[in-house]
Amino acid sequence: MSDRRCFEYLDRSLRDVLDCNGQTFGSISVLLGGDFQQNLPVLPKATLSQIVDLTLPNLYLRSFFQIQILSQNMRLLSGNNDGTHTFSTASFVDWLLRIGDGTVGRPDVDDPHDTSWIYMPDSLLIPARSASLQNLIDFVYGTEILNDPTANDLSGRAIVCPSTKVADNINIIILKMISTYGKIYNSTDAMEPNGNTQIGSRGSLPWRIPESIDLPRNTTSCY
Repeated sequence: MSDRRCFEYLDRSLRDVLDCNGQTFGSISVLLGGDFQQNLPVLPKATLSQIVDLTLPNLYLRSFFQIQILSQNMRLLSGNNDGTHTFSTASFVDWLLRIGDGTVGRPDVDDPHDTSWIYMPDSLLIPARSASLQNLIDFVYGTEILNDPTANDLSGRAIVCPSTKVADNINIIILKMISTYGKIYNSTDAMEPNGNTQIGSRGSLPWRIPESIDLPRNTTSCY
């Protein structure tokens, strides 16, 4: 879940930029999408009450929003799954919803109100063996995608990692499995002169050119 302060800063910035202090977000319509049953915001060394205070339900702008509840799972209605896989996905979605509602799990002895122990079904686990990581890669990507990867296929798949180091190691393994050739794009953080143009503090663009550009202006009504 996002930190409520992000939206509060955005609201104040838009009011200031658009010179519209009397309207939320400077009179701009804002659409937020998400799930209140997500993980709480991360605040290092904070107490539970401090973390809960950062959630969106405590946003001072909440009374200005109209809350719409989505009740249909579009993934189940996509028609791309067979009957067996659809049933498995439906069961998984229902299991996640019951976890969010607090109806699944055994309350912890030391903190029964806020902590529960949840049993992970064996069907959701990959056994801890020497080939576990390889099995996970094969499950997510498959041999066909690894042999002929495309941007469309790769954009719809990902392995969530606990740290950047783990992600780098998995990337190295997957890149070694791909049989196609890679392409390296070099970048630079220094400016290079173009022809006889001298590089100054303003770069190679004459300083009067940006001031002479007539950009279209968006008209915003503020009531």
